[in-house]
Amino acid sequence: AFLRCSRALRGAGGHSSYQRAMANCLTSMRMMHVLEDSSSGYSVDISLPHLKLAIEADGPSHFSRTPGPPKPAAGSSPPSASGPPVTSGPTAMKRRHLKALGWAVVSIPFTVWDRLGSDAARQQYMQQRITQAVAERVPIAAQLPG
Repeated sequence: AFLRCSRALRGAGGHSSYQRAMANCLTSMRMMHVLEDSSSGYSVDISLPHLKLAIEADGPSHFSRTPGPPKPAAGSSPPSASGPPVTSGPTAMKRRHLKALGWAVVSIPFTVWDRLGSDAARQQYMQQRITQAVAERVPIAAQLPG
């Protein structure tokens, strides 16, 4: 009964293959992580609880179907056909709330993940994003030599 109920709470599909690939990447990097962590009050795709870091596997449902406003192409006056994808309202709200609760949030859009291709490129990208998120939370005074 417990397993049936816990599956229902997580959703019928469980983890997406995209989310599992990200977790496998962290495992290969020997980074302790938790899948579907709800300790913050939100369901976080992957967390590094010791760093209070949420990693969100942002698939297509995290973005609006309507692209953002067009941006002018470099070196020309007419704008491009459409702008970058816009984060959906619920996803943006979740990120704001997690940050207000003291969590750092790393969003990995599916389009970026798919373009990386190799395991080595994905590990390097993941390490860069995690390092950047942690560095942004460290007060400047703590970064200065003594």
